[in-house]
Amino acid sequence: MRNQPRPIPFFRFLLIFPGDPMDHAPPCARTGRTGRGGRSRLALLATALLACAATALGPTGATAAPLAPATLNVGSPSVATAPVGTLFDDFHYNTDTSDPAFAAHGWTPRDGQLGSGPGPQDPVTKAVLADWSKDNVTFPFDPSVGGPVMQLRATNDGRTAHQAQVSTTQRKFTTGTYAARVYFNDQPTSGDPGARPVEAFYTIAPENPLRRDLYSELDNEYLPAGGWSGASTNPSLWTTSWYHVAEPAAKIAEDKANFNNHDAVNHLQGWHTLEMTVATASGGAEAATFYLDGAPYFPADPSYAPREPMTIDFNTWFTALAPGHPSTWDEKVSWVYYTNTGALPPTQLDGQVSSFHTAGTHFVDTVRAPKTAHDYDGNGLGDISMVYDYGPSAPNTCARSGTRHTTFFDLAGQPDPRTQLSPATQWDGPCQPAGQRFTTSGDFNGDGRADLAALYDYGPTATCPQGSHVAVLEWQGTADGSLHPLAQPAWESPCFGSGTAYFSAGDFNGDGKSDLALLYDYGGGDLKLLTLTADGNGDGGFGGLVPQWEGKTMGTSTKFMVTGDYNGDGKSDVALYTDCGDGNGPNCLQDARRAVWTFSADPVGSGALAGPVQAWHSPGFGSGTKAVSSGDIDGDGRSDLVLLFDDGTPTLQLITLTAHANGDGAFGGLVERWHGTALGVVPSFMSVGDYNGDGKADIALFTDYGATGSSCGPGGHQSVYALTADPYGTGGLQDPVRVWDSPCWGQGTRSVN
Repeated sequence: MRNQPRPIPFFRFLLIFPGDPMDHAPPCARTGRTGRGGRSRLALLATALLACAATALGPTGATAAPLAPATLNVGSPSVATAPVGTLFDDFHYNTDTSDPAFAAHGWTPRDGQLGSGPGPQDPVTKAVLADWSKDNVTFPFDPSVGGPVMQLRATNDGRTAHQAQVSTTQRKFTTGTYAARVYFNDQPTSGDPGARPVEAFYTIAPENPLRRDLYSELDNEYLPAGGWSGASTNPSLWTTSWYHVAEPAAKIAEDKANFNNHDAVNHLQGWHTLEMTVATASGGAEAATFYLDGAPYFPADPSYAPREPMTIDFNTWFTALAPGHPSTWDEKVSWVYYTNTGALPPTQLDGQVSSFHTAGTHFVDTVRAPKTAHDYDGNGLGDISMVYDYGPSAPNTCARSGTRHTTFFDLAGQPDPRTQLSPATQWDGPCQPAGQRFTTSGDFNGDGRADLAALYDYGPTATCPQGSHVAVLEWQGTADGSLHPLAQPAWESPCFGSGTAYFSAGDFNGDGKSDLALLYDYGGGDLKLLTLTADGNGDGGFGGLVPQWEGKTMGTSTKFMVTGDYNGDGKSDVALYTDCGDGNGPNCLQDARRAVWTFSADPVGSGALAGPVQAWHSPGFGSGTKAVSSGDIDGDGRSDLVLLFDDGTPTLQLITLTAHANGDGAFGGLVERWHGTALGVVPSFMSVGDYNGDGKADIALFTDYGATGSSCGPGGHQSVYALTADPYGTGGLQDPVRVWDSPCWGQGTRSVN
């Protein structure tokens, strides 16, 4: 009996090349600085109404018209009217962090033990035991601002400490302006002086042990009782930007951090406006500048500017305690502000914040988190999912007949791409309906985690004998990487048709939620491109079908459809790869035997797609393209195309078409990135995702060796290979590494995302 995959859902292959997010502890004994912290289903319309509506919506005839798209629910007026790329919060919450709005607004208090320090023999020593407590974050009324503030309290008994930290849940802040109104204390709220507290407002990115050169951090740290060394008791405001020197793997444990700081020997008791800007400086490099109360405070060298998205954080903690001298220290925050639109002069910052106060707006967040394709647990690292079909369900186990046992599997990777991965179960469906045609992944509810959508074709029905009953079923990603199915179809039509040829996800209106694109083939070369727009309320459902284009331009030559942001405007476009063979028929325009045609998303965010426009063509390129995928291989913010090419020899090739840097949505020429015979067979599936978290898309190839090397008879041996993008953004690919191998898996894998 063969050892086929466990009956669990879909196989999600998460190649985590960096580590789990964690904060960085600077080299100067900063012990407290580390760490980071069913929808209501769309009711099905009555059968008669659906049948009538589906005739209008569905490709049962070439002239069918779609239903009108659903009206988007944009949320509260303050969010709807706020500029895109803005965060503002004045912390109007009830009492403490248990207020549900605090978490809903994207904040996470740190909670848990920190660890031990040195013994008590030193006259001033680090805490021998410290923890972070969510109970130390409260929202008291402050008469000086006329409303609640966020208070972070750090307490100690001379030997142990309880500290406070708050972070944004999402790591999505890069260039732009950061600001906060912070109250610093020079003296303890109660108890004796002697301890050395830190009152901080900062931004930070997790440290990837394999890419320490990407580490990013901007600090405002007020030390009212002296600096890091302990030699001085003068107050100091440290403004620090961090840069790690890249080290060989053998020296990865060495801390080669370089940093700038500005030590101001001034008492800063009271309210202060702290501002940090990150923008392009002279020469084209980005630079960070610090301001204190509207005046320039410290310009950091461009080499220390952030290199990846960060969280926004506040904390109050101790670098050292004084035995026998307990104390309590408070830091307060009136508001925090961020915009990604550039470096705001302090006068403009004041105006922006005042406008929120005048309007009575307490919270706004229109900053879109960077999305990583196939990231089912939302940790910023791409995953690979695999749908496995075990065949018909076990007899007498399901309420209805004709069902199949379907499982989704996941390979959760590790920071080192050479680590061998093990499959885990995301979801198991022993009684799934038959008829699954396509699967695709995208963030359909906008929660920052990838979801899975599958198009099912149930075939003709008594009320639709000439068409097909079709539905989109959806499984939503969760923090632990598992997938939870929606209770109802995300979209359904009882009389649609069976001609859907391609099915892919992309955010065509730029609202942060993935939509669906369907390319329907009526036969005779007549194609129709349709989209399903994700519901604005974030429940994961979709509105009605919207026709985007219909024609015979590409005809039967269309071989692949993919989606990606090819012009870098933040919205997904559609690309069709066509292959006319070796002839020049009427559908082979401009002698383009192989070509790419794009449909560009409306820049104003309506969701409309304009095209087709020929973005690349080659009259001489061969017909050996076996797969086409889309991803940002060079990390420039525009999606490229990857072609898996087999010319019939034992050598395979991976070839890229790089998106033009000018943002016109077209592609440069063919560039071979890898060729070789290491795989031995032509891969069954190719998927693209940022598996190591460096901001560049990598390649995963699923191979089926059948009986070769199988330990359980015919068809048992399968593998996954990963090709990592060049970390320096050249668009190159490193040689394939086999990251998973099973000599007894089985041949039931139906799709990989």
